Amino acid sequence: MSHDTLAPSSPKISVICVYNDPRKLAAFFQDGLSIQTMDVEVITLDNTAHQFSSAAQALNFGASQAKGDYLVFMHQDILLETPTAWQELISYFNHGYSLIGVSGMRKVYPFMMSNVTTGTHDPHAVANWICTKVRKPTKVETFDECFFAMTREVYESLRFDEVLCDNWHMYGVDFCLSAKERGISSWVVPIKMHHQSGGRINKAFVYNLLSVIKKHHIIWMAAPCYHFLAAKPCVWLLYYYWQLVYSLSQNK
Repeated sequence: MSHDTLAPSSPKISVICVYNDPRKLAAFFQDGLSIQTMDVEVITLDNTAHQFSSAAQALNFGASQAKGDYLVFMHQDILLETPTAWQELISYFNHGYSLIGVSGMRKVYPFMMSNVTTGTHDPHAVANWICTKVRKPTKVETFDECFFAMTREVYESLRFDEVLCDNWHMYGVDFCLSAKERGISSWVVPIKMHHQSGGRINKAFVYNLLSVIKKHHIIWMAAPCYHFLAAKPCVWLLYYYWQLVYSLSQNK
């Protein structure tokens, strides 16, 4: 399993990223890290040859190598846009928030809570204007998996479920729901960043979603980026809606 680690002698934060596109890694992940004014431990996991079969497996492996007090799990196409992102994150941890994301869904509120721009910086793009902007830490039900962080204690008490999340979907959602069952709340905070990819929903996503629903006995699902009745027909209807929207967007 190929991985690279860059770290100060006593890192406060360990940043873990599994990637399959070195160009995206350089253009977004590494470019955003280069402007930061605080050194962190960086663990990049090369999955270009498919060494890892799932995100949960890869991120658990990365976390096992980490030395920091706080663990950050970050996609390859996330661009940090402010040079003090790590100081901001530590400030939130110091104020008692132990499980932190930058995009997420509240239990009953219909819109995603996020300051993250997606795909294009155009404020009129649908993905960038349907979100409710976050001005302070806001409690959510689940995170988008593009960027989230936690104390080492929270990670060690749960870890990612490699059996349930056996592909590249729902590992963060499952983690948030498992944390909630242990009395640990998930919080979205206003750290500014850009996520280049909006993601693509496939059948593997649906199968993992249905497994998460069953595991946590969910009736009404609040998962990025939608609310829906957590019944199998409703989930498949939503899947076909996603496919239609994606097809129409590609034909523009």
